[in-house]
Formats: sequence, structure tokens, C-alpha cells
Amino acid sequence: AAGTDPLDENDYPCSELYDDFSGSTLDTSLWLLTMDIGSAVTGYVDEYYVDTTAENYHTAQLSAAGSDNGVLLRPTRQFVAGEVLEYDVTYQNQGGNFLHRIYIDGTYLEYIIGTNTSYATSGNIGYWNGASEVGNVFGTYHVTVSFGANDVLFEILRPDTTTWTYTATGLTAPHTYGVATRTGHNGYGEFDYDIFEISC
Repeated sequence: AAGTDPLDENDYPCSELYDDFSGSTLDTSLWLLTMDIGSAVTGYVDEYYVDTTAENYHTAQLSAAGSDNGVLLRPTRQFVAGEVLEYDVTYQNQGGNFLHRIYIDGTYLEYIIGTNTSYATSGNIGYWNGASEVGNVFGTYHVTVSFGANDVLFEILRPDTTTWTYTATGLTAPHTYGVATRTGHNGYGEFDYDIFEISC
């Protein structure tokens, strides 16, 4: 019976694996794929696809393109207060300006946080004219996003096991979300995304 077996999935009615990219192509019932949103962006990064060998969503700019490029991946569903989204971002390599960005409720987290920081950018992973506040160290970052009625809590576990946290206020549920890979004119590198899970 539900409530007696700690492994009984009925005990967690709103826990689900959203996507682990184990299929051969991107599931368009789960994801919206667009060019990264920004006035400077002129094209997509070189690579963006489900890697069937690694079973993740692979994004990469292979060399500096001389222009700003990017890709934005968004769940087709919205998130209500009390839901939690978790996923992994693996930062493989980088040169020049190259970022993983969080897109929340129609804007990028870095714009919500602002520039009052000793780092080049806030809320991102990577490098943009300087190291980003979350980190510029290669490895896997585990992102946990807790959606509230009027705020969203971000917790990012870095490869060195320290955690960056930030609470964005003034955001109203239901929430939209997205992950983006972005380059500057001189940027290149690789971010891979995997194991998106939702719980409450």
C-alpha cells in the first residue's frame, strides 16, 4: 500500500523524470528550441542535439565565429508554486566569452540579479569578460530550482561541492523556464544538459 514502501512511486505523485535524453531526437512535446534571445545574437551555436551515445543534450560552439551565437531550450510546461526542477549542466571546455544562462519568466537571471557584484556576470556558468559568479570551472554543476508563488530559489552545486544560492523575488507563478548556451564573437566551448527531474 502507498505510504509503507519507501520505494513506492505512489508516495511521490508529483515526482517525475521529465527527460533524460535517452531517445534518438529531441522530444518536441517536452521542449521548445529557439535561438538564444538577445539583440546581439545572430545565429545558433554550431552543435545542438541529443547525443545518443552520451544520452544528454549536447551544445557546442567549435570555434570563435566572429558573432554572438546561442541556443535556448525551454520545457513546454509551466511550473507552479511548490514544484522543484533539478538538472545537470556539464561544462566541458571554453575559450573567450561562453556562458550557460538561466531563462526565467521571460528574462535572463543575470538581468534580475543585476551587476552589483565583483564578478563579470551573476547567475551564469562560464566566462564573459571575466569569470561568472556561479563558476568558471569545468565539470558538472547540479541545478535545483524551487518555484514559489512570488519568488524562485536557485541552488547550484558546483564541481567543488560548494553551493551558490540566490532567491529571485517579484516573480509570479506559474513560471516558465529555460537553459541557454551563449557565445560572444570570440567564444567557443561545450555545455551538455542532462537528467531533468520535477518534484514537489
